[in-house]
Amino acid sequence: MSVAEVNLLNIVLMGLSAAVAWSHPVETFLFVYGFLGPLHYLTEISWLHDKKWFAHGRRFWIAPSIAAVAAAALYAWSNHVAPAERAAALAEGRAMRPLTPTAPFFGTTLNVTELLLVGIVAATVAAAFVRNGARRLWIAAAGLGVGLLLWPMQPWRLFLIYFLSTFVHVFLFTNCFMLYGSQKSRSLTGYAAWAVHLGLGALLLFNGDDGFGALPERATYEKLGSFDGLAMVTARSLGFPTDPGPKLLASLVAVLRFMAFAYTYHYLNWFSKTGIIRWHEMPRRRLGVILATWIASAALYAWDWQKGFIALLALSLAHVYLEFPLNWRTFVGIAQEFRARATSRAAPRTGGVVATPAVD
Repeated sequence: MSVAEVNLLNIVLMGLSAAVAWSHPVETFLFVYGFLGPLHYLTEISWLHDKKWFAHGRRFWIAPSIAAVAAAALYAWSNHVAPAERAAALAEGRAMRPLTPTAPFFGTTLNVTELLLVGIVAATVAAAFVRNGARRLWIAAAGLGVGLLLWPMQPWRLFLIYFLSTFVHVFLFTNCFMLYGSQKSRSLTGYAAWAVHLGLGALLLFNGDDGFGALPERATYEKLGSFDGLAMVTARSLGFPTDPGPKLLASLVAVLRFMAFAYTYHYLNWFSKTGIIRWHEMPRRRLGVILATWIASAALYAWDWQKGFIALLALSLAHVYLEFPLNWRTFVGIAQEFRARATSRAAPRTGGVVATPAVD
């Protein structure tokens, strides 16, 4: 398929994703996360490995992988905290933050999971752009220091613990990849797909619908687990009504529809780009391991969704953290493309020809 055909296919996939997310947000999310999610994690990690992680340093993968395992272990620990402790946390106003071990810091408390995230963001930024190992360590340390200085800011902490590995990864980064690809290919259909992605996301999130009939029976809804908390935090962060009542239902449904759309299209976008980024080209033995692991993972989710989530959480987080260098490089690439376009338009004409700089 040509680039234009892939872009048009993705517009169709976005429409289908939005349609099922609108009518059945919870069921759609549970299905795609449990069925498509593990295959996406495994194939993307394989592709990133073949691309040398888009990072400097042969052992780059170790730190993000350790951080992912540690964050998943902390989540599993917090998920088994006694109900009395959870009630105490709610009474103390800690409902907006996961229950993980904390330590004193700058007159507040340092959430260990948040510390891991600040550290891995700083380390991956350094790995993406700095070749020298000693300089990478200094820059990572400086980035960690900046992150800690921002600690008292609640939006910064909410961004790290709730949004970076969820909506930022599946919606914002996906949208940025689409924009950068369109810039590089000068594709009108690419820009159209990018705009449709933004538009459908906004439509689902700010639809103003009362949400009646969109939520399934309680047993299905409760499978969401921590994602229910994500929906509530997102609604509060956007200023949606969250007091008990019909308006709270409308707020939650809007966020859940957006969540279902973002995750569904994130996975479909990856699988539709096989012919472009060729992530499927791998040794047969590795492909066999991936397929066997995916089948086992999907079976575990089908048996018990929450147990599947806990078991696969480290893998899910690892694919997010390992992708960070590519994310940071994409942001820089987008800025360079905009700068190149601006420089080209501002360049003086010589002999009727506009001088255009080379684009990296």
